[in-house]
Amino acid sequence: MLGSLHGSVELPCVYNQLPDAIEKINVYWQLRNCTPDLVVAAVMSGEVDMKFVDERFKGRAHFNPEGLRAGNFNLSIRNLSLHDSGTYVCIILWSPSYIEILYNTTVELKVTAEFSTPLMDVPEPGKLLYGQEVNFTCKSQGGLELPIIMWINYSDGSRIQNGRVHEVIHQDGEFINVMSTITLNITSNINISCVIVTKNGNLTSQHCESTTTLNFR
Repeated sequence: MLGSLHGSVELPCVYNQLPDAIEKINVYWQLRNCTPDLVVAAVMSGEVDMKFVDERFKGRAHFNPEGLRAGNFNLSIRNLSLHDSGTYVCIILWSPSYIEILYNTTVELKVTAEFSTPLMDVPEPGKLLYGQEVNFTCKSQGGLELPIIMWINYSDGSRIQNGRVHEVIHQDGEFINVMSTITLNITSNINISCVIVTKNGNLTSQHCESTTTLNFR
């Protein structure tokens, strides 16, 4: 399961065949990639119990209280951090006269950070001269893995091949910021945009279109 940095996610754990009243049911959500395992959330004798919950999850991890009696122990985690990635285990226990494991399930959570929508700096429209060299700059930040940066003709989606491109990559802690500058020799009207290509999808900037008649020198 994927979650986005600072976003929310709901981890599934439903067992709708509870053999007894909710007051005889205990539930633990644990994060297993820590030593020792961290308690993320707990239900003790049918009630949400914060006593053993690790501090980093207090105020962020929640059950839906209305769903407990129906066996819905889905866990919502909000304001995700990169450190929330890992293996989560939901364990449902029944305690009639002894402790019995009714159900357990494992969920793998990966928290990702997406690049921001790229912003493009463009020259003032309507001031382009035939043969003039013009710079367009595209910036995006906050990703975790190095993307591909493309300059495209927004009209047909084709990649622009005839410009000089300079890229700057900056590592800011765990995050990557990128900047690309393309230099074009203006010989016709343009409709240009910048695309940040990641394995989770593409992000496209606004486009710059010049439909005015170019002025010859």
